[in-house]
Amino acid sequence: VRKDPNSEGSLADIRAQVAMLRDIRADADSAVAMINQIESVRRQVLDTRAVLEEQGGHEG
Repeated sequence: VRKDPNSEGSLADIRAQVAMLRDIRADADSAVAMINQIESVRRQVLDTRAVLEEQGGHEG
């Protein structure tokens, strides 16, 4: 891949931007994974609560 001669910024600037974007993407991926885990735990809590209520072992 060659640098567009009309674009501003040095090669070092472009590399730094790409590295930053990769870091941002990794952080976003981590946030998504955490949210998915939280949603899974929430579902487990709701399911457990429903089972307990059916058994009469827990009220609201």
